[in-house]
Amino acid sequence: MLASFNAGCANKTADLGDKLIDAAYDGDEGTVLALLNKGANIDATEKSNGCTALMKAAEKGNTDVVRLLLARGANIEAKDKHGVTALMMAVISGKPEVVKLLADKQIATALIKAAEEGNMDKLIQLLDKGVDVNVRGTNGWTALMMAAHNGNVDAIRLLLDRGANIDAKSNGDWTALMEAASCGKKDSVELLISRGANIEATDNNGYTALMRADEERHSDIVQLLKASGAK
Repeated sequence: MLASFNAGCANKTADLGDKLIDAAYDGDEGTVLALLNKGANIDATEKSNGCTALMKAAEKGNTDVVRLLLARGANIEAKDKHGVTALMMAVISGKPEVVKLLADKQIATALIKAAEEGNMDKLIQLLDKGVDVNVRGTNGWTALMMAAHNGNVDAIRLLLDRGANIDAKSNGDWTALMEAASCGKKDSVELLISRGANIEATDNNGYTALMRADEERHSDIVQLLKASGAK
């Protein structure tokens, strides 16, 4: 029986993860998409070997499924019980198209890490090399969301200047503004609002940035958002 990556996950979700891994292995892109939309844990693992849907798709060379899983935020760094990643599986299985896709994604993942750390030199270097500014990481996070979460204002400004989608949403439908508001990053909230972030966007629980700020008792951000028209 397959186990979900998230501890305490309901049996229904675990069953969806089981089906997701099978569909990814079979190259059934439509079923993979449908299962993800139903809430399947994208990083669910097989109990026997720890393989994820991404690993299975990579092993079989199912490029379209790999691309879909990456776009939805599958963890490219996940390892099975033998320490093997999806990229390693693609190399071992002789799937050059998938190898390139995953290798490019790993480089892109470095962009999100640089945004998280506020490493401006690394961000500029990666963007200048053509890394997609809107690339998705684990849980569908973008570099902009990560920069907002950590309050790295210079990184936010650079990413926006390079074309980052200011209202992009994670798998939980959180935006960069919600991340900044929830984490109490007032300067980041101010910058995002000034650059046109949608202050009324809602996450998958119907919460806005204002609600998230209020929930975390960031009164200064609540006042800022209200002054900007949030209700």
